[in-house]
Order: sequence, then C-alpha cells, then structure tokens
Amino acid sequence: MALAGATSTPELVLDDDEAKGLATATVNVLDLYDIRPDPKVEAVVSLIAVTIATYAPRAIAIRMRREQEKQEKKGTGGVYGPNGEAQGTTVYTDLTNPDANRNNQMN
Repeated sequence: MALAGATSTPELVLDDDEAKGLATATVNVLDLYDIRPDPKVEAVVSLIAVTIATYAPRAIAIRMRREQEKQEKKGTGGVYGPNGEAQGTTVYTDLTNPDANRNNQMN
C-alpha cells in the first residue's frame, strides 16, 4: 500500500491473499537461510514502513489539493472536476499514430 501510494500507482496495491502470500514466502526464506535481523534494525525498518504507509497517502492528497488550488487560482478550473474526474486530459486511442487523436479530450 505504501509503495502504491508513494508512487501514485494503484496497480501496486496488494489484496489480502497477495499480501499473505508475500509474507509467507518472506518468512520461508528467512527460516530456510536462518536469517535473523538485529531486533533494533527490525524496529527501525518497521517504524519507517509504518510511517511511509501512514503519511504517503496524505502527502499525495496534499500535493493534489495544492495543484487543484493552483489551477483554480489561475482560473483554469482545476485539474479535477467536482467528482474527482480528470479534466482536459488528452486521450490517445491510436497508439500507432498519436497525432490522429490529438483533439480527443476528456470532459
């Protein structure tokens, strides 16, 4: 979740089954190779991970809000509509010839 939020890439969000599978595989590798991190290192890594998971989505929301406010101040109406949909974004549907669809605009 933190990586997905930090990179604004929702495709990186893991569902419960994927997260459990990843956690199980990680534990298996640690057990197999008898890797035992220092508890202090574990605590610091855990703190960093939780901090990122907590604040990354907020930082992204703040950045989006500031961009929206900046666009509204310029009088362009903002990047996002009232329902959060993108406005004024060019949509290219012909990947072999992007110039063919330059005038396709979303709301």
